Amino acid sequence: MKISVLNSSPKNNLSLTLQTVLFLKKWFQDILKEDVFEIVPAFSGKVTEEIEKSIKDSDLIIMTGAIFHFDIRSNMGELLDELSDKYYDSIKDKAVSFISTSGLIGDTLAHNRLEIWARRNKLKYINSLSLESAEVLSPAGREELFCWFKFARTLS
Repeated sequence: MKISVLNSSPKNNLSLTLQTVLFLKKWFQDILKEDVFEIVPAFSGKVTEEIEKSIKDSDLIIMTGAIFHFDIRSNMGELLDELSDKYYDSIKDKAVSFISTSGLIGDTLAHNRLEIWARRNKLKYINSLSLESAEVLSPAGREELFCWFKFARTLS
Protein backbone atom coordinates (compact mmCIF):
# COMPACT_ATOMS: atom_id res chain seq x y z
CA MET A 1 0.00 0.00 0.00
CA LYS A 2 1.36 3.41 -0.94
CA ILE A 3 0.41 6.38 1.22
CA SER A 4 0.69 9.89 -0.17
CA VAL A 5 0.96 12.54 2.55
CA LEU A 6 0.24 16.04 1.26
CA ASN A 7 1.79 18.34 3.85
CA SER A 8 0.37 21.85 3.84
CA SER A 9 2.25 23.16 6.86
CA PRO A 10 4.25 26.35 6.27
CA LYS A 11 6.79 24.99 8.77
CA ASN A 12 7.47 22.00 6.48
CA ASN A 13 9.81 19.58 8.30
CA LEU A 14 9.58 21.58 11.53
CA SER A 15 5.81 21.23 11.88
CA LEU A 16 4.42 19.18 14.73
CA THR A 17 2.03 17.45 12.35
CA LEU A 18 4.79 16.36 9.98
CA GLN A 19 7.02 15.22 12.86
CA THR A 20 4.12 13.08 14.06
CA VAL A 21 3.63 11.66 10.55
CA LEU A 22 7.37 10.87 10.31
CA PHE A 23 7.18 9.05 13.64
CA LEU A 24 4.13 7.08 12.51
CA LYS A 25 5.78 6.37 9.15
CA LYS A 26 8.77 4.73 10.82
CA TRP A 27 6.60 2.81 13.26
CA PHE A 28 4.23 1.48 10.58
CA GLN A 29 6.96 0.64 8.10
CA ASP A 30 8.80 -1.34 10.79
CA ILE A 31 5.62 -3.40 11.26
CA LEU A 32 4.24 -3.58 7.72
CA LYS A 33 7.57 -3.65 5.84
CA GLU A 34 6.25 -2.89 2.35
CA ASP A 35 4.14 0.20 2.99
CA VAL A 36 5.49 3.40 1.52
CA PHE A 37 4.79 6.86 2.86
CA GLU A 38 5.59 9.56 0.34
CA ILE A 39 5.53 13.01 1.94
CA VAL A 40 5.02 15.81 -0.56
CA PRO A 41 5.02 19.55 0.20
CA ALA A 42 1.59 21.00 -0.61
CA PHE A 43 1.62 24.40 1.09
CA SER A 44 1.20 26.43 -2.09
CA GLY A 45 -2.36 25.23 -2.58
CA LYS A 46 -1.52 24.21 -6.16
CA VAL A 47 -1.14 20.74 -7.61
CA THR A 48 2.49 20.35 -8.61
CA GLU A 49 3.94 17.59 -10.79
CA GLU A 50 5.22 15.93 -7.63
CA ILE A 51 1.75 16.00 -6.04
CA GLU A 52 0.10 14.72 -9.21
CA LYS A 53 2.50 11.77 -9.48
CA SER A 54 2.25 10.96 -5.79
CA ILE A 55 -1.55 10.86 -5.65
CA LYS A 56 -1.87 9.00 -8.94
CA ASP A 57 0.24 6.12 -7.60
CA SER A 58 -1.19 6.06 -4.06
CA ASP A 59 -3.80 3.92 -2.35
CA LEU A 60 -4.36 6.37 0.51
CA ILE A 61 -4.09 10.17 0.45
CA ILE A 62 -3.54 11.88 3.78
CA MET A 63 -3.77 15.66 3.95
CA THR A 64 -1.82 17.14 6.86
CA GLY A 65 -1.51 20.64 8.18
CA ALA A 66 -2.70 23.28 10.52
CA ILE A 67 -6.41 23.88 10.75
CA PHE A 68 -6.07 27.59 9.96
CA HIS A 69 -5.06 26.66 6.41
CA PHE A 70 -8.68 25.78 5.85
CA ASP A 71 -10.09 28.87 7.50
CA ILE A 72 -7.68 31.76 6.96
CA ARG A 73 -5.29 31.08 4.10
CA SER A 74 -7.33 28.30 2.60
CA ASN A 75 -4.24 26.66 1.05
CA MET A 76 -5.74 23.24 1.61
CA GLY A 77 -9.11 24.44 0.33
CA GLU A 78 -7.51 25.64 -2.91
CA LEU A 79 -5.67 22.34 -3.24
CA LEU A 80 -8.88 20.35 -2.73
CA ASP A 81 -10.72 22.47 -5.31
CA GLU A 82 -7.96 22.02 -7.88
CA LEU A 83 -7.82 18.27 -7.24
CA SER A 84 -11.57 17.93 -7.85
CA ASP A 85 -11.66 20.24 -10.85
CA LYS A 86 -8.55 19.21 -12.78
CA TYR A 87 -7.27 15.94 -11.31
CA TYR A 88 -10.42 13.99 -10.58
CA ASP A 89 -9.21 10.97 -12.59
CA SER A 90 -6.13 10.80 -10.33
CA ILE A 91 -8.10 10.89 -7.07
CA LYS A 92 -11.20 8.87 -7.92
CA ASP A 93 -11.63 5.66 -5.93
CA LYS A 94 -8.87 6.67 -3.47
CA ALA A 95 -9.09 6.47 0.28
CA VAL A 96 -8.56 9.92 1.81
CA SER A 97 -8.17 11.41 5.28
CA PHE A 98 -6.83 14.45 7.12
CA ILE A 99 -4.44 14.63 10.09
CA SER A 100 -4.15 17.77 12.19
CA THR A 101 -2.48 18.56 15.48
CA SER A 102 -4.22 21.72 16.62
CA GLY A 103 -6.81 20.20 18.94
CA LEU A 104 -8.88 23.37 18.78
CA ILE A 105 -12.57 23.82 18.04
CA GLY A 106 -11.69 24.60 14.44
CA ASP A 107 -10.70 20.96 13.99
CA THR A 108 -14.33 19.90 13.63
CA LEU A 109 -15.01 22.42 10.87
CA ALA A 110 -11.91 21.49 8.90
CA HIS A 111 -12.44 17.76 9.27
CA ASN A 112 -16.08 18.18 8.23
CA ARG A 113 -15.00 20.19 5.19
CA LEU A 114 -12.67 17.42 4.07
CA GLU A 115 -15.35 14.78 4.64
CA ILE A 116 -17.87 16.74 2.56
CA TRP A 117 -15.27 17.23 -0.18
CA ALA A 118 -14.41 13.52 -0.18
CA ARG A 119 -18.03 12.41 -0.30
CA ARG A 120 -18.87 14.94 -3.03
CA ASN A 121 -16.04 13.48 -5.11
CA LYS A 122 -17.10 9.90 -4.29
CA LEU A 123 -13.84 9.11 -2.51
CA LYS A 124 -13.44 6.53 0.25
CA TYR A 125 -13.38 8.85 3.25
CA ILE A 126 -11.73 7.57 6.43
CA ASN A 127 -12.40 9.49 9.62
CA SER A 128 -9.88 12.26 10.01
CA LEU A 129 -7.55 12.33 12.97
CA SER A 130 -6.65 15.13 15.31
CA LEU A 131 -3.36 14.37 17.03
CA GLU A 132 -3.69 16.98 19.74
CA SER A 133 -2.82 14.70 22.61
CA ALA A 134 0.27 12.69 23.42
CA GLU A 135 -2.00 9.67 23.89
CA VAL A 136 -2.05 9.18 20.12
CA LEU A 137 1.64 8.35 20.21
CA SER A 138 1.30 6.01 23.19
CA PRO A 139 1.40 2.25 22.49
CA ALA A 140 -2.42 2.02 22.78
CA GLY A 141 -2.87 5.06 20.53
CA ARG A 142 -0.49 3.69 17.92
CA GLU A 143 -2.32 0.38 17.97
CA GLU A 144 -5.58 2.21 17.29
CA LEU A 145 -3.96 4.05 14.38
CA PHE A 146 -2.53 0.78 13.11
CA CYS A 147 -6.10 -0.57 12.88
CA TRP A 148 -7.02 2.61 10.95
CA PHE A 149 -4.22 1.99 8.43
CA LYS A 150 -5.14 -1.69 8.11
CA PHE A 151 -8.68 -0.58 7.30
CA ALA A 152 -7.35 1.80 4.62
CA ARG A 153 -5.27 -1.06 3.24
CA THR A 154 -8.37 -3.24 2.80
CA LEU A 155 -9.99 -0.46 0.77
CA SER A 156 -7.18 -0.40 -1.76
